[in-house]
Amino acid sequence: MVARDFLWGSDNGHLWFLPTLFLMLMLSLALVKLCGTNVRLDIAMAVCAVGLLLTRRWLGWNTYVSQFAAYYVFFVIGFVYHRYEPQPANTMAAAAVVLAGCVAVSWSPRSFFAATLISAVAVLAVYTLAPRRSCAPMRLISKDSMGIYLFHSPMLYISFTYWPGISPALMILINFIGFGTVALVLTELMRHARCGIVIGE
Repeated sequence: MVARDFLWGSDNGHLWFLPTLFLMLMLSLALVKLCGTNVRLDIAMAVCAVGLLLTRRWLGWNTYVSQFAAYYVFFVIGFVYHRYEPQPANTMAAAAVVLAGCVAVSWSPRSFFAATLISAVAVLAVYTLAPRRSCAPMRLISKDSMGIYLFHSPMLYISFTYWPGISPALMILINFIGFGTVALVLTELMRHARCGIVIGE
């Protein structure tokens, strides 16, 4: 019963993102194989993201599939932004988009599709407006962010299980500094062991 509930996503805690991200990665890799890495890929990913959003109500038979359909658009935004990041951005245009997004959000659209698209545009605009300052530690964390995200979350259960009553400050220290460092080291090990697919590379 436990295995069945986990596979169907009905009792998976917050680890739903692991199989959901795997589905996103598999679809994206298939699109790369079909379209290459030119503008055709961007169009194909955008069409898939919008199509999944429009059909998610019929994909509720499995939690992972439903969440994959709902949030693939954000995966696409991150992927496309990463590809075009070195290109100069029009700050005023991005600021206008952020302002328009805030106004649209204030209308509180009841449509999940509309709310998701507004959120996606806002996220993309914030990325565009963010200052492009960096340093070596931040570049390392940025490079390993996917692995940190994947490996860090399951380790939280260790502290929640064995030290549930400790000081909140100590809990934060263990989880963010301790397990965050472990997750970063694991990510580097996966990369050097040529297991980059585990961390989405």
